[in-house]
Amino acid sequence: MRAAPALSLALAVVLPFSLQAQKAPIVPSPSEAPIMNQPVRFPPPPPGPQPVHPVAQPQPTVEPTMTTATPTEVAEFDFDAPAVDETSAAIGAAIDSLAAQFDPGDLSEFNAFLAQAPDGMTGGAVGQILYSHRHFARAAWFFGQDALADPSNASAQNNFAGLLQVVYETDPSIADQSWLTAIELAARSSAATDPGNAAAWNTLANALRLLGQYEEAVAAAERAVEIASAETLYWTNLARALDAAGHHDRAGRALSRAHALEANALPVRLSVSELRDAFTSYQTAQSNSCNINFNCQAQCPPSIIGQINYVTCEIENQSAQLACAEGRPHATSFDCREQLPEYGILIPGLNAGFSVMAPGVTIHFLFDNDGTIRTRGEVFGGFDRLGLYARGDGTYDPRNGFSFSNIGAGARVNILPRGLGGNTETDRLVGEWGHPPAHLELEQMFDGTPAVVNLETYNFGWISL
Repeated sequence: MRAAPALSLALAVVLPFSLQAQKAPIVPSPSEAPIMNQPVRFPPPPPGPQPVHPVAQPQPTVEPTMTTATPTEVAEFDFDAPAVDETSAAIGAAIDSLAAQFDPGDLSEFNAFLAQAPDGMTGGAVGQILYSHRHFARAAWFFGQDALADPSNASAQNNFAGLLQVVYETDPSIADQSWLTAIELAARSSAATDPGNAAAWNTLANALRLLGQYEEAVAAAERAVEIASAETLYWTNLARALDAAGHHDRAGRALSRAHALEANALPVRLSVSELRDAFTSYQTAQSNSCNINFNCQAQCPPSIIGQINYVTCEIENQSAQLACAEGRPHATSFDCREQLPEYGILIPGLNAGFSVMAPGVTIHFLFDNDGTIRTRGEVFGGFDRLGLYARGDGTYDPRNGFSFSNIGAGARVNILPRGLGGNTETDRLVGEWGHPPAHLELEQMFDGTPAVVNLETYNFGWISL
């Protein structure tokens, strides 16, 4: 059988379901009861047994290690692989216990499906589908089948240990104390078999913390962050292990490292709110490490509006700096770019650009500090009180060249009453520049969207249908 990719499972409260090379959605919190009692039906297996060809297990992706030293000093432990027979017996007992909770007929259907599954459809593949639908107990059962079939399959051992721990912590009504032995042995087997897999060490650290073996949990979590130092989740789990072991100062520093990676990530926010004994150390570390710079001077255009945005940018930068130092969520960037107006002209000095206007044609230019030039052009003409026009946007990017968008056309009817100056020389002159003082406009963009009818006065829209 082909090995399913390993999952990186964290706390029961927040469990990013990550394949070795990517992340997937977060598992909901324990307060949202997992679906355990709804039957899962698989399509009937194909007739006759299907050959299963072994496929090499994918190697874990090891993220580059940061140059900053880890903030903890932990004891060394030997994590030797447990005996295969002992591990298999514990997994088998846990699987039987899980199966006892299934609806009548489910177990025989699951076994029949695996016996005649098509090539590439392993227990781990089914387990990941069930996991995504919150059928945690059934997912653990399928992962356990792969772990039993191949004791050297580190991914299956890791996935089974992680999912069984989820079920143990989120559904106490069916949890069995014997599962703790299966969780520990499978997690130890995975880490010992594939010591370069950070996900396996993360799972082992969580399992050991659940078992109350806090110092060993710290050591396992340390190995996870040594292998994948850019993974926020592993730093928060290290902080939890350190806090459980009574190392509150070091837990706070580990939380600060997680904050530096993803300040607003859910594992960070949950850990900060729950590890109260580590909060003082966390704030101290934050006050010494926060260095937020939105680069306001460089990115805000040198125009009146741009400088107003610059002031706002600096205010937001300072607010983010203070929030970071206090360990609170904060903004991580500020976009100071100006946008092209939907109608009207750019005013030199007010906007970072200029407009060229003449009877029958209008072109606006807007310049960004990264060298991008954006334009909006319109050509128009007409007779008496009816005007026709075509419009479009263009962008010049130094890296990608020219591109065009928002192509469309329309018609404008001058509706200014004669008593208010309609049909006078001034009225006709303004109409030559494309925007009569008061008009109805019908516009159709060539992107498939419906036509729009606008009522405008002096370039100000009142009604759009």
